[in-house]
Amino acid sequence: MYAGLLKKNFQNQSAATFYGKAAQISIASGNLIKGIISQAHKWRLSRPNREEIESFFSKLNSFEYQNHDFYNFFTSLPLPEKIDLMLNLDIVVIPPKTIVIKPGEIEDSIYIVISGEAKESYYQLLDSKSKSNAMPSRRIREYDSFGKAYPYTEQHKSRSCIETITLMQLARLSRDSLRGLCQKHPRIEQGIIRLFGIRTNAAASTDDIKLRKSNRYPIKVKMNVEILEPSNHVSEYSLSGFSKDLSVTGVGFIPNQSSKELKESLALCIEGNEKRRVNASFYNDNISLSIFGELVRMQEIVESGRKTIVLGIQFEKMPPNMQGFLFSAAKIFSCGY
Repeated sequence: MYAGLLKKNFQNQSAATFYGKAAQISIASGNLIKGIISQAHKWRLSRPNREEIESFFSKLNSFEYQNHDFYNFFTSLPLPEKIDLMLNLDIVVIPPKTIVIKPGEIEDSIYIVISGEAKESYYQLLDSKSKSNAMPSRRIREYDSFGKAYPYTEQHKSRSCIETITLMQLARLSRDSLRGLCQKHPRIEQGIIRLFGIRTNAAASTDDIKLRKSNRYPIKVKMNVEILEPSNHVSEYSLSGFSKDLSVTGVGFIPNQSSKELKESLALCIEGNEKRRVNASFYNDNISLSIFGELVRMQEIVESGRKTIVLGIQFEKMPPNMQGFLFSAAKIFSCGY
């Protein structure tokens, strides 16, 4: 923010220095997106040499929070495409209790959450003036993405209302910037499709919906999770904890205790694409419900003031009526938490 004021007052060299410091602090604290955008602001004001560019990207190799989708997308790009993407991202700051997207309006940007929290409510649009509520709301948090500007050749009318709960910082990519990047760099286009869960008509009938691409609802339920050995499906780890959020395709699970050995072992499984089947059980004092699934991701978070991990579990396929039953049961279990 202070760097922005310096820039407005034409103190470009001082602004570049502050943007560089902001980038270092953000990356050191685990905020990759804010870090690369701050660095891009610096490079716009002060052209970097090759040594500075290589030094910056080498630091990302030791980034501590590597188990999230944006990191994997960004670091998979060649150097020129990384820089081009950085220079097209902007930071947008939205005050609390502010509507970011209204139902029925044409969307012209896609967003990734840097910090803060918002609520998204879904609507079935009946005409240009009226609407009826179609789905319950979900919470949007750090590293979640929203907005629809792809395919960039089409207009997209919003079917949701997104309102901030806290002060939010968002990384924004406009439709025009998206068009230019996708036309120039096919790898960025494919990465955006995966990152935002965009499904083409050809892929819609065959691709499985991953956990992070489904609408997630903040339902807190007591859980037991058994992580099974790949060879004989015998329990290797038995963890107790609670759900962070729930969707029709999976659940985010926070274990009560997570040792360094456990985190390292699970990280190796996920990074190596090793299929690890799990048995996830929701329960209260009187009843439990178990469902098999697969461990698909792990992320370090801060929950209730302590650093822990959240495990992303993708459920095995089930018919729609069972999905509805799962949600109903989870809500009943959550009442007793």
